[in-house]
Amino acid sequence: MNAVKINLPYKVHRNIFLFFTAVLCVGLFFSVFLVSVAGIGIAANWLWEGNLKNKLQKLRKSKPALLVLLFFALHIAGLLWTNHDYDYGLKDIRIKLPLLLFPVVLSTINPFSRMEEKILGSIFILTALTATFYSYYLYQAYYPHEITDIRNISVFISHIRFSLLLVTAITLLFYGIYTKHIKGYVLYLAAFAGIWFVYFIGLLHVISGALGLASVIIAGVILFAHELKKNYRITLFIALSVAFVITLSYFGSKAYDYLRHKDYPDYSITKTAQGEKYIHDKNNNLRENGYLIYRFIAPVELEKAWNERSRLKFDGYDKRNQPLRSTLIRFLTSKGEKKDAEGVHNLTAREVEAIENGIAGKPYLNASGLELRMLKVLYELNNYREGANPSGHSVAMRIEFLKTGIHIFKKYPLLGTGTGDVPHEFEAAYNETNNELSSKYRYRAHNQFLTVALTFGIPGLSLFILCFVFSVRTANRLQNKFFILFIIHAALSMISEDTLETQIGVTFFSFFFFVFLYNLSLYADKGNPPT
Repeated sequence: MNAVKINLPYKVHRNIFLFFTAVLCVGLFFSVFLVSVAGIGIAANWLWEGNLKNKLQKLRKSKPALLVLLFFALHIAGLLWTNHDYDYGLKDIRIKLPLLLFPVVLSTINPFSRMEEKILGSIFILTALTATFYSYYLYQAYYPHEITDIRNISVFISHIRFSLLLVTAITLLFYGIYTKHIKGYVLYLAAFAGIWFVYFIGLLHVISGALGLASVIIAGVILFAHELKKNYRITLFIALSVAFVITLSYFGSKAYDYLRHKDYPDYSITKTAQGEKYIHDKNNNLRENGYLIYRFIAPVELEKAWNERSRLKFDGYDKRNQPLRSTLIRFLTSKGEKKDAEGVHNLTAREVEAIENGIAGKPYLNASGLELRMLKVLYELNNYREGANPSGHSVAMRIEFLKTGIHIFKKYPLLGTGTGDVPHEFEAAYNETNNELSSKYRYRAHNQFLTVALTFGIPGLSLFILCFVFSVRTANRLQNKFFILFIIHAALSMISEDTLETQIGVTFFSFFFFVFLYNLSLYADKGNPPT
């Protein structure tokens, strides 16, 4: 029997595409499975719709799309010089499939209409609000007891990917206001959503998200301020300048107070009030809140005094699974207290609870949001400089990741390791350099540009950078300012993260890359995409 081909009207195919795009918007926040289903649905519908000849003609005229496709093809070619792990290489290609799907589909279909933008934008924003509200509920109900690391309130996706999506949501809100898709009373709801997303990015302690948001705001002012009346431009400039100075002064003063050296006044005191001799490790100069940690320690009475105040034992672990002894000593140090019975007795009930919850310093107890994250980063970097093991400290570890990635790149500068051998080469490099990181913290580069360079060599990195260069050229020809906003914060995310190495990350990038470039009704060329 001959197969029966069912031809559906264009409108039906369009609605199918919009449905799966809506599923994708939800899945980016909540479910890798939904993201996969959406991708399969979009691909199948694109093929079923037919008209492939015209679509491919459009595709051939889009240099950004062709370059991204060539970058995807490089992952397949990279299997040719993979020597150790083809299974990982095939897995990596599967994760990177959005780099094949979205350039092909989104550069060959009709751009979104204003109504389609309103519907899909609303779904994305409402999903973002739902995800943040749920995470905020977890924060209020379980932090810092059951959930001891605030970043874990992002339970569905990485907190870093979450912040990327929220910056994108803020950009879409701005787009809706700029195009007057959002007007009337809805403007107040949009303003609330925008302020809420800004607050939530700070709550998550994601420095890269905050920097991405700041870059979008600064770029937005540069790109759009000339459209305002002169008085408004002056007011905006003054307001932003004042905000910048106040923010810099506040965080600067907090950083200075935390880092400045504060020493115990009288080293002539050799014993505690109860008679135990103080121990000083003068070879260890690690500090907490400016005080030397390993000075004035009376371990016997410290243990006894703590066990009298808490059900968590001194020689056990706090609720973050850290040695409680270390948490207690750091906390007492941060107060300028000696580590003895008197120091423990001077702790308030709130401070005892904080130590049990794994909070290792009084400055952390009184700080929140980005201030808290800044203090923790300062602790990491200050003590990393003094020779402390970076294991478990995210920023210090990233420095080790970068060092290791550069070591690998130097070994394979021309063609890289190949698609499948990246994990093998990282493990080998950690061993070759006698890296201090414990095995569970031996991750990859956490820099997408370096990851591309060490995987595919200088030619691969050059191709990756060309994807950005030609997309920006295309956006400039279209006077597409919103794509510039997107590409700035996407590129910044790749400095501290392997954004394309997870399914959510690569889908986020490739989908919004071509949505902002070709499919916004404000900028889209109704014919073929320009080169």
